[in-house]
Amino acid sequence: MSYGAPIHGIGSDGEYGGVPLELRWRTPEDRARYLDEKRAELLAAGKLDEVETMDAVRSVMDGETLAEFEHRKGQAVLSYATLSAVAAEALRAHLKHRAGGGSLLEGRMSDTQRLAALVEEVGEVAREMTYDGSKGVEHQIKELVQTASVALTWAERLCRIQEGNEPA
Repeated sequence: MSYGAPIHGIGSDGEYGGVPLELRWRTPEDRARYLDEKRAELLAAGKLDEVETMDAVRSVMDGETLAEFEHRKGQAVLSYATLSAVAAEALRAHLKHRAGGGSLLEGRMSDTQRLAALVEEVGEVAREMTYDGSKGVEHQIKELVQTASVALTWAERLCRIQEGNEPA
């Protein structure tokens, strides 16, 4: 691990920008679980720069060189910022709506209800594009991110069912 650490700016003392990182886990699975949980926390808080840092940390721990990391990042069709914004929105909505059974990931919602949520979001994008609805590009991006979040959360639910990880 140490050969890659300085490449990403992670000191040999286990710090990134003066912030100590927990680098001791019993198994690789424990490490992956910790990093996944930490990444989700950062996404939920909207700390996209720190999410990118966590991804760099993980790449170092996986033995990836800077060139490999940059190459993998550069192959993305969608930008990191866009995908992170959609993931953060999906997590925010899930945390907000799960208590009442309204999370799109919950089994209690039907596909008809998921479609209604998606159409509602598409309608908000359409309204934003009319002459009387334009609140600017930032608001349009926000609505498009919410729409993508609904669509991808629905797809995630179907993938979990298909993989046998959740009941239909």
